[in-house]
Amino acid sequence: MGNDSMQLVTRHRVTMASPEDVIEYAPVGPETVPRCHRRRVSEFSQFSELDRFELPEVSRLLEQDEGSGGGHALPSTPQDDSYDPMERAPVTARPPAPGAAARSPARSPARHRSADSVQRRLRQRHPAIAQRASDELVDQVINREESNSDLDFSQLAHNAIEHAEELVHKAEEFAHKVWAAGTRLVSFHALPPWAQDNDYIHKSHRAPMPSFYACFRSIFYIHTETINIWTHLLGCIGFVIIATYFLTRPSVEVDFQEKLVFSCFFAGAIVCMGASFTFHTVGCHSKRVLRLFSKFDYCGISLLIVGSFIPWLYYGFYCSFVPKVIYLTCVICLGSACMIVSLVDKFGEPEYRMLRAGLFLGFGLSGVVPAVHYLYSEGWFNSVPLTAVGYLALMGALYVAGALLYAFRVPERWFPGKCDIYFQSHQIFHVLVVAAAMVHYHGVSELAMHRLTNGECASDQHLVL
Repeated sequence: MGNDSMQLVTRHRVTMASPEDVIEYAPVGPETVPRCHRRRVSEFSQFSELDRFELPEVSRLLEQDEGSGGGHALPSTPQDDSYDPMERAPVTARPPAPGAAARSPARSPARHRSADSVQRRLRQRHPAIAQRASDELVDQVINREESNSDLDFSQLAHNAIEHAEELVHKAEEFAHKVWAAGTRLVSFHALPPWAQDNDYIHKSHRAPMPSFYACFRSIFYIHTETINIWTHLLGCIGFVIIATYFLTRPSVEVDFQEKLVFSCFFAGAIVCMGASFTFHTVGCHSKRVLRLFSKFDYCGISLLIVGSFIPWLYYGFYCSFVPKVIYLTCVICLGSACMIVSLVDKFGEPEYRMLRAGLFLGFGLSGVVPAVHYLYSEGWFNSVPLTAVGYLALMGALYVAGALLYAFRVPERWFPGKCDIYFQSHQIFHVLVVAAAMVHYHGVSELAMHRLTNGECASDQHLVL
């Protein structure tokens, strides 16, 4: 090849037999020799010679070239520049780096020329076969890389799942330890004397917890007080929502005087249920805390009764000033007396259960006197449908039923040890108290609407309290 023709040689790429290497031949001049630049191609790092493809044409060409003494094995790392890929005369090879011979065996110039000759003849005579072999090599590389990627992704996913399962297992163990540490339940006879109240409840009692945090955390697991706690906790939240809605109505809908009257009932219901919820939550703390919060609980019951009396006496005797004042004074006095008695330490003892029930039951039944007076003054047949006294009667029946069940410890008295978690008399009493308070609110609302839409009182009657 002459100098002119050598000047026309453009840069081109030839893929050597080793899939790791791509040889770039730079343009050469008359004074220069071919420069072989090696560039790593990682995609071909996992494959060997071109003759791995079992194509009959390639095998035949390689067999034809066996006679040249070079064999069909192709070099993998063309680090030897002692030959001209364009079949030029061999040139002096550069001295190898120290240790290079140990890393890669030397290749003879004849062997390199043989491999290059096979590749060139294959491309010249059978370009389709050469392209097919190249395509199959690329496909194998892509498939191998995809397979490796899939394997790597599967392994990562498997490791992630195992790690997540291990974390979940550790979290379950931690929760179990926390649960076991904070939920030690004992039988009735294992309780200290100050914590023993109902001997018909045999097991699932909370052991004494000298920590308020542990007491409040105990509302989230099952024991003898769980239903007692949640019935009045939810009732308290419900009345807070109702009171907030009612008291935030504009003045054109609800007058300030009406808001003040209903606030007495809302305050009594919220304080009663809030104190009851707190008492049943921290009652296992200590003897001192139990006695203190039991007094708050009994005072809350008294406030609920007083708060329930005020709105219905106000609207029931809307135009009768003297009876209204008398009955309200009596109710406030009875409520104060009940609260004073509730502050006595002995009042909270288990043996005084009947006395407590009787005191609050008598206080509630004292409303029978003003109710009879109201029915007589308004008319026996006109007052009930128009002023919703029927709702008030239902409220009274619910309160009385709950108090009687609480006093006689029914149904656990009939089924000892069967009502340790559910259907205790105290739980039923709590549910009936919440239901009676809701019924009372509805009945008083109907009574207020009747009075406010009935017009002004007569001139000889007084409207104000």
